[in-house]
Amino acid sequence: MANFRHPWPVNPRTLSPWPNGNALIPYPVWNAPAPLLDSPLIAPFSVAAGQPAAGAGVSSTTIALTPHSALERSGAQWVARYPTSTNLGDLTPAFSKAVTSFIAAIEAAGGSVTISATYRPPERAYLMHYAWAIAKDGASPASIEAKAGVNIDWAHLDATGQSDPKAAVKAASAMVSGYAMAHSAVLVSRHTQKRAIDMTISGVVGKSVNDASGKAMPIHSLKDLNPVGKSYGVIKLVSDAPHWSDDGH
Repeated sequence: MANFRHPWPVNPRTLSPWPNGNALIPYPVWNAPAPLLDSPLIAPFSVAAGQPAAGAGVSSTTIALTPHSALERSGAQWVARYPTSTNLGDLTPAFSKAVTSFIAAIEAAGGSVTISATYRPPERAYLMHYAWAIAKDGASPASIEAKAGVNIDWAHLDATGQSDPKAAVKAASAMVSGYAMAHSAVLVSRHTQKRAIDMTISGVVGKSVNDASGKAMPIHSLKDLNPVGKSYGVIKLVSDAPHWSDDGH
């Protein structure tokens, strides 16, 4: 590695191309020069393919970083992007089958189900998580990690690279309101893993719902649905009213 030339004081491994398109990179990236790799030990890398590029014997390559001019300031307009799905088909096959059977049993008993969330794209989780961090937890907008593919300017930087913290916090607060958030969103959850559903169930109290074995279970309150759902592989998170998953988390 004697020939490696690094033009700025950051570990070059943290700015290597991303085989995983969801990798987080330091923020802001637009003002960091692309690294120049002259070492024959480091092969050129294809960001799109996640593989060494053709002609790997070439001694240097550059990494394209998102320029500041391509970033869009945070704000309420981001809320509509990367929407959360309400489609059962966007869940894992096993969990989709379990939920479909559970809902069918509820509806057969005369109940109704309204689905508010199934799969949440990681990009949406990222936006929700850091909007809350800035608006509610006092995180510095200029310190937020960037996410590949989400070209958001959390810090509201001007042409000289100066941040506008007041505007950044106001914009993040607008995002929190737009998402109707009551608490922070985690970056990785059962929703981002396609293993959870948020649904509102009504019209079953006073009726009986068949469990997975076909046994009719009397429903005196909505809590009585919990063992019924579990029999299908749909497990209630009791601390979150609409939330069910494949493991109760």
